[in-house]
Amino acid sequence: MPAAPETGTPAVVVGSVYIAKPEEEKRRTRVNTMRKMFLIYFLLICGCTFSPPPDKGTVRSENVKSIESTLESSCPEYKPIKGTTFDFIVKCKGIGGYNLIYSHGLLFDKLSLLTSKGEEVSLDLWAKIDDPSHPEVSSVAEWRVIKKPEEVDPIALIVSASASSPGTHDGQGPFYYVVIKLTKSASCITDFVDRNSYNSSKLARELADSSQNKPCLFQNPK
Repeated sequence: MPAAPETGTPAVVVGSVYIAKPEEEKRRTRVNTMRKMFLIYFLLICGCTFSPPPDKGTVRSENVKSIESTLESSCPEYKPIKGTTFDFIVKCKGIGGYNLIYSHGLLFDKLSLLTSKGEEVSLDLWAKIDDPSHPEVSSVAEWRVIKKPEEVDPIALIVSASASSPGTHDGQGPFYYVVIKLTKSASCITDFVDRNSYNSSKLARELADSSQNKPCLFQNPK
């Protein structure tokens, strides 16, 4: 078999004849190799990571913050209590044009949302409880908001609702986080989270941040 020619050019074998590899093919190989190396280098330098886009209706959690407001008897009176079973009915200041109408009585509490358009939306906080006894609302409301340079944009509200055991006022009944979405077209309850479950507050915030396109759990949302 004839020896391969001693040249600096790589060769390929066809039968017993040595044919030099075309220069054009070598050049393409070098270019492709350099492109791959450049891409790897670029990804390492910029630390690029790729992740799927968030679900529709989900706001990135890093863009959402919590602001708390209080539900107290010291809020300004909203309606006279004459002819009702409540001890007081007050309007407590909310966030971003929203307010909360808090009605407190010996038998039960009631909470309504007053939208920026002046519409009052009654919130059925105890719909998950079959036989609520002395249902109560906690004194703190948590607003999930997107902060902007000159304002905040509320996207959801989280409140705590509890009930006593049937026939008692022991406060040992069901205890829920209630998630209310806030949109231009509807403000309504979308989720209930058992406060005794693992990471319940974190789950409630995640559900609030993804509530924008969720359906209302009950009819006649405002």
